[in-house]
Amino acid sequence: MKTRNMEIAIGISFFIASIILVIGLIWLSEQTVGWNNYELRIALERAEGLKRGDPLTVVGIKIGKVEEILFRNNRAEVKVYLQSDKKLARDSKFILDSGGLLGGKLINVTPGSSQDYLVDGETVEGEVAPGLLDLGPAMANLEGKLTAGADALLSTDNINRMLLIVKDMQTTTASLADLITKNKSNVDETLANLKSGTGSLSTLVQDHKGGIDTTVTRLAQASKRFDAISKELAATSTTLRDIGKAIQDRRGSFGALIYERELYDNLTLATRNLNELLDDIKKQPQKYVHVSLF
Repeated sequence: MKTRNMEIAIGISFFIASIILVIGLIWLSEQTVGWNNYELRIALERAEGLKRGDPLTVVGIKIGKVEEILFRNNRAEVKVYLQSDKKLARDSKFILDSGGLLGGKLINVTPGSSQDYLVDGETVEGEVAPGLLDLGPAMANLEGKLTAGADALLSTDNINRMLLIVKDMQTTTASLADLITKNKSNVDETLANLKSGTGSLSTLVQDHKGGIDTTVTRLAQASKRFDAISKELAATSTTLRDIGKAIQDRRGSFGALIYERELYDNLTLATRNLNELLDDIKKQPQKYVHVSLF
């Protein structure tokens, strides 16, 4: 009996000690032992969801905790304690953000590059990351637009128009079905003719495959000859262009003949004199030709 009572007493003592240990650990987790020599105050527009003990992180590494949240000048002022060896540049950014999928909040620090560091007890401006609360006005506006669009779409006039369109489609479908039924024999005949024509065309192509291949080969050869002719024409065009430029630049005999008036006149006079000489020879050959036997 005494043994039984002793076991019960030991069990109760162990249970009470366990409770004291858990409470002590929770209390210690909320404290900032060894950090209270480096304090910062972060001013925020709001601090929804933030509570004492939430972490202050840099690149995902915890360097401090939220110690106290105050209300000053219609804004939230968050007092945080940092580890004494974690100095932050003055141009660092402090952003109140979500702690992840499981909820909760944290203050995330984006490190700055300044060589000037924040000092103990200094107050800095913080930012609040966009969240569901910031989507409220946009969602309300979107809801209003969707409601207005749905009301317009489901108005009596639109419903009547849609019913009329459905009725017309049903009438058109019935007419097409009746038309196909009445002309089924013609449609079948047309399809049969198309099938027959396709077969005939295939047979024709197969029977004259050799001639078609020959024609294609000749066309390919003719295409090559056309290429050669095209190149020759291009060369001729270049030559003519050079001749034209030489004439324009008054180079060569032809150019001089065109642009030099005196040369043209001399050639004209020489031609006229030659014609007169030939005419005189025809009229009086004895004047120019002497025949003597002795």
